[in-house]
Amino acid sequence: KTLHTSIKMKTFFATVAVWAQITLLIQGAALNAIPRTEELLFEEEFNSLNPDIWQHDITLGGSGNGEFEYYWNNRSTSYCEDGNLYITPGFTADVVGESYLTTYGSQIDVNGAYKFAHCTDPTNYGCMRVVSQYTPTLNPITSARIRTQNSFTFNTGRIEMVAKLPIGDWLWPAFWLMPKSFAFGNWPASGEIDIME
Repeated sequence: KTLHTSIKMKTFFATVAVWAQITLLIQGAALNAIPRTEELLFEEEFNSLNPDIWQHDITLGGSGNGEFEYYWNNRSTSYCEDGNLYITPGFTADVVGESYLTTYGSQIDVNGAYKFAHCTDPTNYGCMRVVSQYTPTLNPITSARIRTQNSFTFNTGRIEMVAKLPIGDWLWPAFWLMPKSFAFGNWPASGEIDIME
């Protein structure tokens, strides 16, 4: 399983900040062996947001359920401060201007050429959105979703998380375990374990 954490936004009337610290203790012995010992395999104090450990999802696709945020890699929405990770949604209009969001032909293209700005999920038009008769507006919210899919995986263990989470309409904070590879097919066939959602 890999570690994912995100704040999903479905409206642009709220602002939220999230911070988290993550510790992962993994059983060191086989499941049927006694005694079991714990070995610390992963600990994140969030003194910095290390891109070699935490990769950003970069997509406009709405995670398959119609969300309208734009997940990107930008310190305005995801950053570390005083040992805490903050995920703070913002307005796309603050980046491109309010009128751009609804002007026919306007587009957001996340097919970036460099490592930390390339589209990670093309499903549901996740790499490019264009204002047209079928899409009357571009994604109005910027937010962040980070993962360890390319840097850390484990099979069994205990996870501890300390987090301050938002309360409000249209907010969807989540901390998931997702498969490293989808051996049994796309979600949900290969599984998902929700630590907190």
